[in-house]
Order: sequence, then C-alpha cells, then structure tokens
Amino acid sequence: HCLDGQSCKDCWKRELVPRHVAKWFMQGVGGVGWLVATIRIDLIAPHIRLSQYMANPTRGAVAGLKHVLEYLGNTVTHCLRVPVDGPMEWRFFCDSDHAGNKEVYNKLRAQCCSIAVARGMPVSWKGGLSKMAFACEEIGEAHATTASGIAESFGAGQASYHLLPIKYIMRELKIPFPSPIVLELDATAAIAFVNGSTRRSTMTHIDQAQEWVITIRDKKLFWADHIEGRLNISDLGTKLQGAQKTKPLMDLAGLQSRAEAEEVMKSLAAEMSRRRQQDRARSKVKARLMFNGDTDSSSGMPLPRRAIVQRLLETSSEETKEAIAE
Repeated sequence: HCLDGQSCKDCWKRELVPRHVAKWFMQGVGGVGWLVATIRIDLIAPHIRLSQYMANPTRGAVAGLKHVLEYLGNTVTHCLRVPVDGPMEWRFFCDSDHAGNKEVYNKLRAQCCSIAVARGMPVSWKGGLSKMAFACEEIGEAHATTASGIAESFGAGQASYHLLPIKYIMRELKIPFPSPIVLELDATAAIAFVNGSTRRSTMTHIDQAQEWVITIRDKKLFWADHIEGRLNISDLGTKLQGAQKTKPLMDLAGLQSRAEAEEVMKSLAAEMSRRRQQDRARSKVKARLMFNGDTDSSSGMPLPRRAIVQRLLETSSEETKEAIAE
C-alpha cells in the first residue's frame, strides 16, 4: 500500500530496505558523489540528501536515487565550459537554505554551499552541513536556526574554510588571486554580519570569540556583497528546485549539454576568425605606415622611412649605429 509513497508517507520515509538493496544504494550514492566531485555541480543538493541515508537506506531514499540516475541518463552529455579568452576574473558564491531539508535524518539543519568561479567556469565547490560554524564552540555540530540570516551567516563561515585553501594554491602557482575574497550573498543580514556594518543585531547568541567569526570578519580576509537570488549559482547546492529555476543557474555556471556547448564553440570560433581577420588588416595598415613605398633597386624590397632610421641612429649606441649602417 506504500509503494508509491503517497498512501503511506511514513513508511516511505522510515521503512528500511533489504541488505542487498542497501548495498546497491550505497554504491549508487558513491558514484553520484564521484560525479559531484568532478563535474556535475547540479547534483550537489541531491547527493547531500541521499548521503544522509547511507547508514539506514529507506524505500524513499532508494526511489530518490533511481530518480537521480534517470536524470543522469537524460543529461549524459552535460559538461562544463570555459571561455577561450577573457580576463582571469574570480567570483565566489555562497548560499544556505533555512530548514528547507525536512528529511528525517537532517533534523531541519541548514544546507550550505560555496562555489569558486574562475574565468566564468566553476573550479571548486563544496556543499553540506556546516562543520565549522556554530552558535558556540560547545555545540560542536550543525544545528537548527530561527532565521534565514543566521543560517546564511553560518554558511558564510563554512565557506571561509573552503575558499582559503584555494588562495594558498594560487599563490604557489603564481596565479593572481583577489584579496579580500568577495563573497556574493543574497541575504542582507549575513552581509551585515560579515562586513561588521551593524551595531545592534539579533545574532547575539553567536559567540564572537570563535575562530570562524574572527577569520571571516575581524581579519578582513573576506568582504560580502549582495547578489540577486536568481543569479546565485550556489543555490544548486542548497535547494531542490524545478527545471525552470535550475536550468538558468546551470547556464550561468557554464554546465550545458554537448549540443549547447558545440553551438557556443561554433560562435566562439566564428568570433576568433573575425578577430584574426581584423588583426591581419591592422598588420597590413601598419606595414603601409612603416614603409614609404620606395624600393631598393637591388632587392626590390621597400625601404623603411628615413625618419624612423634617423631616430634609431640618434637614440642607439655606437655598435647599433654600425649595425644599422651595414
């Protein structure tokens, strides 16, 4: 009577599956985790929820894994793309939900996610429960909150532990990295907490002497800036949303199907061809400016402008003048 999950939702959420099904479930969730760790950032939120049932898989969790595998079968050609050219620009997105995950084993704890983007492509991402940011050190684990701004502040604190190692790696690779790190958030309360721009706050229950608070606010290693929620790609790791909201975020993150990526590559190839033609035209114009049209009777090559040669002779050393004369 509870095979469809509608007649008996309690059994759907709590009834455990046989051992051989549980083994298949753990293997499947491990495979999804490998995809999340490599390229499929659109599966961060489903993987977080499924992972909470690894110890005791239920019938509903197995159905959720089958749904994810079906989705993967329909999006097997999805890949990340990066622009061929462009500045080395870094962006850092951070988000957290507020009691959106109502799974039995989650206990209404907030789901956090942070994504680092370089040159328009995500290069590092991390999602899950907050393992570093709590109200006080004695709690020692993620806990439920009473407001979304508090959950977003915990998410920003957790993001600091994810993003700082990237800074050290880029320093060793001699790749420019911004300082301070600008976190793009969609919660004004969390922005005020990170920037320390308010005197009175409802977050007085958070111990200000904790290391994560000192790191994100007092050391000036981070700065928070506002971004619209519909443009915050870290929502992919905190909420299960429909295709109407997920697809635009995937496009912003550069996660597209192979056909879509091929269309983008064709347009980029056409743009590069146009730029090469412009460069050739500029080179021809420069060549006309460099030479005055007179030809040497012996070689038939155009002679450089006398003014340029004269300037070289005036500003060069004796050895260079002799070489020019020869």
